[in-house]
Amino acid sequence: MKKLLLLLAITFSLGVSAQEQEPASKSKTIAFLSKDGSLLKKEFYDIEGGKVNGVGFQNIIITDEKTKEKVGALRISTSYYSSALKNSETFIGTLDYDELDACIKSLEYMNDNIIRKIPETYTECEYSSRDGIRMNVFWSSKRKWAFMIQTKSYTNRSTQYLDITSLPVVIINLKNAQVQLKETLAIQPK
Repeated sequence: MKKLLLLLAITFSLGVSAQEQEPASKSKTIAFLSKDGSLLKKEFYDIEGGKVNGVGFQNIIITDEKTKEKVGALRISTSYYSSALKNSETFIGTLDYDELDACIKSLEYMNDNIIRKIPETYTECEYSSRDGIRMNVFWSSKRKWAFMIQTKSYTNRSTQYLDITSLPVVIINLKNAQVQLKETLAIQPK
């Protein structure tokens, strides 16, 4: 009986420690949302171009109603369906407004340079955001380039694999999001 209880205790503790832990986000928008004692208004704007193969793009503008301070970000969503559990999960990652330019340039570089070559070995190139979004092109085992977006770095269930032809469409969505955020936040050019 003692052995059985010990075995159950070990099994239970392994299950608990194996659960995915979400790391703290470094996103400025997430930090703004976490401010104590604030009255926040959240406005959601769909991006022209909409979803790309199940990946959603939506801007969020958050206004502190007391101080009138505003921040904006692009929310990227992916979904995972478990046929065994018969349920789906949605994962949302955040790209701060000031990260969009670097993300766009990185994806354009991947599109214009990396995927134009046939590598001799497994190759990947990746952009990652403060909140854990990863966008990656990689040379697949099928000897062709593939593209993936992962919205939460702590779980593979947030990964959406896309055909490489989706990369330019994602770039357009990011540019549309950047323009919309700039207009909505009334950001002046430098």
